[in-house]
Amino acid sequence: MTALRAWWLRLEEMRKHAGKVLAMNRRNLHYIYTRNQRKHFPLADDKLLAKEVLSAAGVRMPKTHRIYSYFYELRDLESDLGVLEDFVIKPAQGSGGNGIIVIVGRKGGDWVGISGKIYTAFDLRKHISDIIFGIYSFTMLTSRVGRRPAFVLAYLVGLAATVMTFGWLHQPADVFWMIPVLGFCNLSVFGG
Repeated sequence: MTALRAWWLRLEEMRKHAGKVLAMNRRNLHYIYTRNQRKHFPLADDKLLAKEVLSAAGVRMPKTHRIYSYFYELRDLESDLGVLEDFVIKPAQGSGGNGIIVIVGRKGGDWVGISGKIYTAFDLRKHISDIIFGIYSFTMLTSRVGRRPAFVLAYLVGLAATVMTFGWLHQPADVFWMIPVLGFCNLSVFGG
């Protein structure tokens, strides 16, 4: 019973301070959108371009250890990351914070995330593959058009991909390009 009471007290404490926390929607609507011209949003969304511009302006930026754009580049992942104790993996395009993994140390041959979760090389390779594949693309779309329109659009694209795949699948070789398209279109709905 004391654990439940302690949980309840923590919840009450959080409720007291909830008004002091700037939520993402309020931040976007009242601070970002009203104080920044829309033409500059692509610069803010592209982390690599923003880093280049800010570095040129003299702003100190963290070092970029590696950029992975293609699946074949992941072959050397273990040797690329093997010498690093701490680093961050994040999509180059703005995803509202989704897709970010913060590594704070090593445990044997594995990496330790900020939450204490252990990541193997396989886990990191899969996560980076998801980023390259575009699993967080739905989140990027929501930041531009809103969550409901983005969901409707992604749902309709997924539905069209499903109809196209099962309606036009005539040759066995079609599987090799249609199924990945089907997967991407349907997974993007659940990625954000």
